[in-house]
Amino acid sequence: MGEVQTKAPLDSPALTGTPTAPMPETTAAGIEIATAAFVAAKVAQLVGSAPEALDTLQELADALGNDPNFAITVLNKLAGK
Repeated sequence: MGEVQTKAPLDSPALTGTPTAPMPETTAAGIEIATAAFVAAKVAQLVGSAPEALDTLQELADALGNDPNFAITVLNKLAGK
């Protein structure tokens, strides 16, 4: 009977409607539940101070000429000078 008393009620606001979860530590990298706020913060951190013209993967790929070997291409061009 004691175990039943420690369980969340079925109509708990954390379990119905829009479920909630605790915000993981900012250093979390394991199997913690990632809340929408946590993911949004990590995306904002990743984008950081990138200029608006280069703040998506597509914009970065376009700027690099969609060259999967961009670093090698640049090195070869520099070596040829």
